[in-house]
Amino acid sequence: MPAEPRDHLGLRSLLASIRDGRAGFAVRLALSAAAAGLALGALFIILGFAEQNGRLLDETIFLSLAIAGAAWLGLLYLLWHTYGRWHRALSTGFCCLGILIAAIAIATFFGAAVRRSEFLIAGTVVTAIAAIIVVIASAAVQAARGKRVRALDGSVDVRCPGCGYSMNGLAAAACPECGCHYTLDQLIAAQGYDGVAPRSGGAGPGSDLALPAAPTSAAPAQAG
Repeated sequence: MPAEPRDHLGLRSLLASIRDGRAGFAVRLALSAAAAGLALGALFIILGFAEQNGRLLDETIFLSLAIAGAAWLGLLYLLWHTYGRWHRALSTGFCCLGILIAAIAIATFFGAAVRRSEFLIAGTVVTAIAAIIVVIASAAVQAARGKRVRALDGSVDVRCPGCGYSMNGLAAAACPECGCHYTLDQLIAAQGYDGVAPRSGGAGPGSDLALPAAPTSAAPAQAG
């Protein structure tokens, strides 16, 4: 049996922890800053090669900024899409960031390629602001309703309320990551599913299913 390759720098373990959702907020935040550095480094390298071949054109700067921004946004998605906690807020933030990057790229293009482009740039900015407002309003409505039980691919996303670890496929309502134990009704109520999430004032379906203030890390005692 061939020996498993050594993971001297821990890169494989790091990537595995991101894929399965075990990586925490601080790790992902640090990697996001590193991704920004990589995108900026690639941008400077592209501009440096372009400058060596002659005068640096505005169109080249625009294209380089668009590529760097898109690359950074893609890396951010890869880093954060498996992070269970604040999933809706992160998705909304990424969408707004994508709109902002696209608006900056389009406005830069208009400024570089079109004469008297003030109205075009203003239209781009106003459209981007309107789109961001729509995205935030849609996220607010979804947050009030709760998330769907089944995703578009048919899977059911079940996360530990304490640490956000994915509990899909487990045979028990105990988190193997942080050790917290839940009853099934506590675990379901904490997922924020539509029709199950507690409403303000206690109204609505599932309002009697409350998450315990401090889940125990030991298995619950069996009734006699």
